[in-house]
Amino acid sequence: ENFTWTIYKKITLSHKFEFYPNLQELGEFRARGEATLSLPLLDNLSLNFIVVDLYDTKPAPSVNNNELQVRSTIGVSF
Repeated sequence: ENFTWTIYKKITLSHKFEFYPNLQELGEFRARGEATLSLPLLDNLSLNFIVVDLYDTKPAPSVNNNELQVRSTIGVSF
């Protein structure tokens, strides 16, 4: 699932969700969600705030099921 909303002129909010089921074990799956808020700085520069949520029903030993990442980036378009 991909979704993009132009909030105001060049300010955008994007969302992406991915779901990966294990077809051999129906109760097991991986999911990934990502939301990005993009704010313009100059004509070709933007400031991006990104939140990524990763979930796995059966992760590797000593790894949590859920991982939340928060990022900020500078985007350049040309």
